[in-house]
Amino acid sequence: MSFAFGFAIVIVIAIFVYTDAQKRGMNAFLWALGTLLFCIVFFPLYLILRNPVVLVLPPGVPGPVSTGPRLCATCGKYYEGAAQFCPHCGARQG
Repeated sequence: MSFAFGFAIVIVIAIFVYTDAQKRGMNAFLWALGTLLFCIVFFPLYLILRNPVVLVLPPGVPGPVSTGPRLCATCGKYYEGAAQFCPHCGARQG
């Protein structure tokens, strides 16, 4: 009974790893197989090493726009707008 319960938990964890790795653009099959065979090692390793989720915007949807003040990396002063050069020190903004 306890072996079946433990094996069921490992199966659920392996399925989670497979679907999560697919969303993150990783090799889902190998991560799930490793988790299935050596859950105690691969599951924590996967949680540490997994890639961030990549969100893809549909065509025609604009990306986020920052409307607040920006910080110049050169002089450390804030300025408004999306200037290519800092109005305080003249450094190129990226």
